[in-house]
This record gives sequence, C-alpha cells and structure tokens, in this order.
Amino acid sequence: MYCPQWDRKFGKIIRMIGETGRVFALLCVSAGASYGAELSGTAAAPASGDMLAEVVITATKRASTVQDTPISVTAVSAEELADRGITSFIELAQSVPGISMRTSGSGQTEFEMRGLQSSGGSSSTVGFYLDEIPLSSPASAQNGKVVIDPSLYDLARVEILRGPQGTLYGSGSMGGTVKLLPHDPELGKMYASGETVVSDTASGGSINIAQNGMVNLPLGDTVAIRLVGSGSQTSGWVQRIVIQPGEFPLAYTNASGTLVRGNVAAAPVAADYSNSNSSTLASARMSVLWNPNERLSVAAMFMYQNETQAGPSATDTSGINPSASGVEAHYEPFDIPEPYYDRFGFGSLKLTYQAEGVSITSATGLWNRNSFISQDGSEETATSDASLLPHATGYEVSQGGLGPNLPASPESDHTAQFSEELRIASNSDSAFQWLGGVFYSNLESRWIFTSDQPEAPPALLEQAFGVDNTRILAAYEPATIKQNAVFGEASFQFTPQLKATVGLRRFSFTTTQTDEEGGAGLGLPPGQLTDSTFSLSSSGVTPKFDLSYQPNKDLMIYATAAKGFRPGGVNQLLPTGNAGLGPLIESALQTKFNTTSQLSSPQTFTPDSVWNYELGEKAQFFDHRMTLNSDVYYEDWTNPQLLTDVIGFGYTVNGSAAHIYGAETELKVLLTQDLTFGANLSYDHATFLRDNAASGYLAGMSVPDTPKVTSGQTLTYRHALTGETALVGVLENNYVGTRIDVPYGLGLSIYGGGTQAALVHLAAYDLTNLRLGIDRDTLNVFVFANNVLNKRVLLDPQPQLDIALTTFQRYTVNQPLTVGVDVNYKFGAR
Repeated sequence: MYCPQWDRKFGKIIRMIGETGRVFALLCVSAGASYGAELSGTAAAPASGDMLAEVVITATKRASTVQDTPISVTAVSAEELADRGITSFIELAQSVPGISMRTSGSGQTEFEMRGLQSSGGSSSTVGFYLDEIPLSSPASAQNGKVVIDPSLYDLARVEILRGPQGTLYGSGSMGGTVKLLPHDPELGKMYASGETVVSDTASGGSINIAQNGMVNLPLGDTVAIRLVGSGSQTSGWVQRIVIQPGEFPLAYTNASGTLVRGNVAAAPVAADYSNSNSSTLASARMSVLWNPNERLSVAAMFMYQNETQAGPSATDTSGINPSASGVEAHYEPFDIPEPYYDRFGFGSLKLTYQAEGVSITSATGLWNRNSFISQDGSEETATSDASLLPHATGYEVSQGGLGPNLPASPESDHTAQFSEELRIASNSDSAFQWLGGVFYSNLESRWIFTSDQPEAPPALLEQAFGVDNTRILAAYEPATIKQNAVFGEASFQFTPQLKATVGLRRFSFTTTQTDEEGGAGLGLPPGQLTDSTFSLSSSGVTPKFDLSYQPNKDLMIYATAAKGFRPGGVNQLLPTGNAGLGPLIESALQTKFNTTSQLSSPQTFTPDSVWNYELGEKAQFFDHRMTLNSDVYYEDWTNPQLLTDVIGFGYTVNGSAAHIYGAETELKVLLTQDLTFGANLSYDHATFLRDNAASGYLAGMSVPDTPKVTSGQTLTYRHALTGETALVGVLENNYVGTRIDVPYGLGLSIYGGGTQAALVHLAAYDLTNLRLGIDRDTLNVFVFANNVLNKRVLLDPQPQLDIALTTFQRYTVNQPLTVGVDVNYKFGAR
C-alpha cells in the first residue's frame, strides 16, 4: 500500500539507523565483549535441519519439553520471538490460542483465557510471572487489572499455560498462567548483542525508534552478570482537538428520546495536537548468577522500567461527522492533557540446592509499581449532570457551553508485593516423582481517585447534590491481600506408557480495605470524609487430577480435571442514604433488585472458582517434521466476580454460574527444509446459566471479552545462502472474532440506556505483518511492515474513570501501517 510520506522519511530512517547503530556498537565494544554461544536458558532442544526443534519448558516446575508435558501450553522461544520481531507480550498474545485481552494501550492491558473475564474483582484471572515471581495487578484500579508490558528483548522463552493452574501457581491463575523467562547469565563467557529498530507510522504517525542492548560478563569461574537495557520512543497517531471556548456541542435528546452526543467534529477548533498518544519506555535488567559448587546455585535479578504516554491510544466514535471519520481524534471542551505513566521496580533472589535425590528451591520476590492516569472528565460529568438535574440541558444551552475551568479526573495506583515460595522436589529417575512447598504473599495497594465537576451556580449544585461543593467524589482506598498456601503434587509411572498425577493446594487469604471518601456526591461539606473498613477471609482446597497415556514417543493423550480460584474482596463504598446522590443511587438499586426496601452499598464479594475438565493430545508426525497439539475442554465457573454499576459508580458482585466449553489446536509443519508453516485455532463458548439481578446479566448472555473464534497463521522461510548467512522471511496473520464488552456496567437504565445500550459489540478483525531480512552469525538486518493493509480496528472501549456513560464513547484503536528496519548485532566470534 503506497504512502507518499515514506518517500520523504525513508532517507531519514536510514541516516538514523547509521547513527544509532554506531552508538550501540561503541557501547558494546567498550565493554570488551566477545560473542559466545548463548546456551544458558535456551528454550529449544537441538534439532537437525530436517525436523522441528522442541521447546524446553518449566511449566510443571520441572524441565520438560512441550510435547512431553500433559497440559495445554504454548511456548515461544527466543529465536521465534526474534524472527517474528515481537517486542511486547501484547503483540505475542494476539497470536496465542485461547487468550484474549482488554487493552487501553501498553501497560494497560488485562489478559484473560478461556472465557474467564476479569473486569470485576480485585484480582486478575490470569497469573503473570517474571521467572518465578508473581506480578499481581492493582487491587482496586478503575483502569482494570492491568499488568506491566516489559520488553521481551533477551528473553529465553515465553510460556502460556491454559486452564486452571491452582495447584502450582495459586490464586489469580484460574484461567491460565503467563511466564516470562529471561536468559540466565553464563559462566566463563563474555559476549554482547544490540538492536536498533527505526520505523515510520503512516496515517497520522511519524518516526519511531527502539534500542536494546545486552552484555554477559563473567567474574571469575563461579560468578557471571548479565546486563540488559531497552529504550523506545513511539510516535502517536491520535489527534487531541480542543474546541473553542463556549462552542462545545453538548449532549441533546433526539426524536426517539435518547440522549446523544453533539456533532463535535463540526465545532470550531481552538487547538489541535497531533501524536497525542506518543509514548516512551526505558528499562534496565541485571541478573547475577553465583555457582559456588556443583550443588548450589544463587540467582538474583533486578529490574526497573519507566513507561510514559502523553495520552491514550483512543479515538472518539460518537458525535463524529461521517466526512471526518478517517481522523483518529479525541475532542475536548478544555485543553486538558491525559497523561499516563507506569514505574516498576523489581528484585528477586532464587536459591537452588541439588541434594542427593531431591532439589530444594527458594524464590523470593519484592516489587513495587506506581501508575498514574488522568482523563478529561468534563464532558461526561456535564452530561451526567444534565441527566440528574431537572431542565439542566436548557441551562447548559442557555449559558453557551460548559464552565470555563475544570481539572482532570486522575487515578493513582501504588502497589507493592512481597512473596516467598519454598519447595522441595524429587530429582531421581524412579517411577514415583513428587513436589511440595509453601507459599506466602503480601500485596499492599493504595488507590487514589478524584472526580471534579464543572463550575455552576451554587443553587444548581445544591439542587443536584444538596451542598455547595465543586468536587463530586474523592476517594482514598488502601488495601491489603495476604495469602498463605501449602501445595504438593505427585506422579506415578504405572507403565512406560501410563502416568497419573495428583496435586493439591490448601490456601487461605485475608483482604482488608479502608474507604475514605468525600465530596458533594456523598452530601459532605468540603474537607469532611467518610471512613469505613471491611475485611474478608476465606480458605479452601484446589485439587488437580491428570492421566496421560503415551503409546509411543510421538503421541500422548491426556485427561485433566483441575480447579482454580480467585480471592474475594471489598467494594468501594457507594454513596447511599439521604444526602447527595444517595437517594438517586438507592432508587436505582431498588429498581435493579425490584424492591422497595432500603438498600445499602454492597460491601464485599466472595471468592469465585472454576472446575476445568479437559481432554487433549500431542502428536508428532513424519519424523518430527509436523506437530499437532489439540484439546477440548469444559468449565464450570461458580460465583463469577462481575463488574456492574449504578449511576456510573462501579462495584463488583457475584453473578450466576457460567458454563464454558471450547477447543484449541496448534499445528506446525516443516513443509520443506526452508519453509515452516504454523497455525492455531481456538473456539470458546461462554454463557451465563441464570438471570442475575445483582449483575444485570441474563440467562444465555455471553461472557464479555470472549471472542468465539481466534486464529493465527505464520509462514517462515529460512534459506541458507552461505554457511553463516540465511535469507529469512516471515508472513503472519492473526484473527480475533466478534465479542461483547461491558465497559459501563449493566446498571445504566437511569440514563435511558438499559442493558442493550450498555453492551458493546466489537467487530471481528485480522491484522497482517511481514518481515524480510538477512540473518548472519554477527549481524541481522530486517525490513518489516506491521499492519500491512493499514486496517483500522476498534480494540476496546476506553474505560471512563469519572462517571461512566454510554453517550460519550471512546475506543482504543490499533497502530496504523508501520514500516521500518530492524538491525541486530552480535559482537565477537563464536
């Protein structure tokens, strides 16, 4: 697809490649690097040129290959990540069967598997690990249970485990588990690598640049250090357009009685900011390995990452003139930026001791994460006031627009966690194998939110809220989640073909949350706060049963029954009662539950759990030139934690049970010695069983965020030109089927929306990427095009941090066609 701006920019790209390449070369050479074979932490078992390589994983906390592990797992090696040019887990997740996501951009993504959506609750449904350490998400964030998006440079592999992993990985892994495993330092070898990527984004974007570097340094015979650094600058492709003062078109009621947004695209413009969603990322990782003797290994890792974004990658979809529909833009009544930043610090210490017949491992982790997001809430707040105030729309029109000055609505999340796992496992060759351990974690979260409303005459504020106060809501919610567990797993090889595994985890948790809230929405005078503390404790057992049969070395059939769970939690206090918004919220609750009794804010929600029943196979054909791994499963989700709301205030309830069934398959074929084809396909059918007034979901409704069908196809061509040089090409296409989303909850009938208006139907889409280059032992050069056909995809509704309305809609939008050059360097000789 031809883009004229490439002609102007491509020369600039080439010059930037040369400059940044020299900088990285000087950096690595100055370290005295000599390149050595990177065998430590490799993810692929050796293979000849006429068979597929096998990937070695640690999903069961023992080393084994994917084909020998009786669970549904996708493993991506370092070589495959490099060939496909994958730099973030978001990119990788789009090509993995059974995984879905809700995203607002990098660092703001919730991952979900097998229909277990995670919009409600205080914990995610997918465990996310960096090596052995769980990275839990923020406990109360309205922005969602989002995880960090670390650079994947110098990772040994990525493992994605589907289905409940409650026995070995505990809470938050009831849908599955993601493990990012960095390369370990190598003893006795000094080498380095570097990478520079420069690209150009069409359709509103500009130049992007990313740089990565790694140095492996031995210190004597028993110590080695590995240093990894990454930095990137990504141009935005969304415009932020500020309308002239007093000219912003407010919402109005159309002929059918529905409140709709005004035609903002036709309003006069005061300021237009291009690249409003530009972002930067800087990260550094240091790993230290000490092997004082053959039995003891001590590994420490430290990581820091800082990610910033000038604004969300979101575009308005309401109030847009069709003639301007090609412009990715957000329209504002005031010039209010919407920044986001995410700072993450991490440290871990892993000790492994190989005794006679047993292996003892201790994994200690401590990390903290501070994130901040701010949104312009003026339009949605003014629109909600128009709904709440009698004749307020007439007042706004007569005054010619919103008030002259309004701060943004910011949300801050401060999360820290300490975790410790100590386990002991057999390491003999006997038919009976076992593993046992204990786990402890303490997560502390502080959520801070403020919501402001436009300036208006005190009389109208008193009519709306009962007091003269310009702050609708301010909230401070410190919370803790403490977990303890004892777990074990044992297997017995009855015959060379038949193996049985039984696992059990006994867990307990306590979560405590304090709510300090104030503002006009609560009917409180300035400076006065409510103060309440609630706690919830629970305990239980998650078992696992697995039976595998391997009639020959190329075929395995397995059956699994496993349970997963997620802790319960505490809700934000809803302003009920006789003051402020209390009467309106209480009336909405009464309507929702079809009662005239007085109702109070729902204080807590209980744990949810899932039973998964799975039948799968893993097969290799044609002398390991083809692999086919497939499974079918059925899940029973009990007491699902679901997000709902009243009058724009969200809270979590336990809904009715859901049944989920589906199938997943992965195929990889070595068509010729040079050509490899990979394909995957997943199908998920997830529905609720009964009507549930608390959540708003009805029997037969689909579980949100679950595409029925996802698929991916990859064609890789690798042709040897000389002994050290190969021509490499990769063509990749990934498809995501239709799905629904419920960004506003199902309690918005007071705004005239109702259940159907609150449901968002997201269209299916597919995206295609292409890479072509030369691969040498010491230098790789690739040209690439991501989103080759320049497709525009509305990925997800943008969460509204203030008062959630269906009238004002924004959607996260994908990056347009991006073309560039990727240069990798390796220093020294093998």
